[in-house]
Formats: sequence, C-alpha cells, structure tokens
Amino acid sequence: MASLTGDPKIDALLIEHADEIRRLEAFGREKAEEIDRLIAKFHESREKRTGTVGAK
Repeated sequence: MASLTGDPKIDALLIEHADEIRRLEAFGREKAEEIDRLIAKFHESREKRTGTVGAK
C-alpha cells in the first residue's frame, strides 16, 4: 500500500481508502502477470512461426 505522506489530508484519504487501494494494487499485479504470460506466448508463437526457436 502507499505509505503515509505526513500531509494530514492525504493521509486521511489513504487510510479511508486503504482497502480499495490494496484491491487495486492486487488487481494490477494480476494483470501484470497476465500480460507477461501473453507476451511470452506471443514470443513463443513468433519463434515457432519464423523458425528461430532459441534465438534472441
């Protein structure tokens, strides 16, 4: 979660919305993992199609 800033207004908002922030951070991590898998799948498919398996 985002760390407290020292600004009372911002910190109050962070505390108030902590659950939503954690949920969105988890969602972002899940999406990043999904994107990484899709990119790997794309590269694998491309290597098979071009015949350059193992080459970078």
